[in-house]
Amino acid sequence: MMDELEATALQLFEGLRAEFPGLRIEIDPNDPNVEISVEIPQQPGLDFRVHLDFQNTDELHLCAGDVFLCSWFPSSDPEVLNRYRDAVLGVVSGQYRIVEYWRWGRGVGADLQAPGPAGWRRVARSRLGLLAALPLRWGTAERVIQNRAPSNNE
Repeated sequence: MMDELEATALQLFEGLRAEFPGLRIEIDPNDPNVEISVEIPQQPGLDFRVHLDFQNTDELHLCAGDVFLCSWFPSSDPEVLNRYRDAVLGVVSGQYRIVEYWRWGRGVGADLQAPGPAGWRRVARSRLGLLAALPLRWGTAERVIQNRAPSNNE
């Protein structure tokens, strides 16, 4: 049986699907690993795969590109829900970008960025493993990913 937070998350995911009617967005409310999973595969109108999910009774997750993985919680907070929705809409529409950080060929982190009056500003940060914590500059590369083929997909 679905609780109130899970029902709210499902409603959020359905609303995101309605925002992009031409994109294939697969919502699975019966995923055995999480309460709800959402797959948006790379396709015309989206340059890279996006994965969303609701898990652990109050966490919303966004994964995009090769490195970005971030969670927003508690989902019971309307402001958290709005920031998550804005992040997903920004990534899929192409308004936001992700800057991935790589060290010696391994993804170590990423920043989700939104445009601002003084340039790009960080919305969320993802860091992976010990390599991300090392204060080294050599061996480091950046890769920017941004949906360049956004469309309302009508």
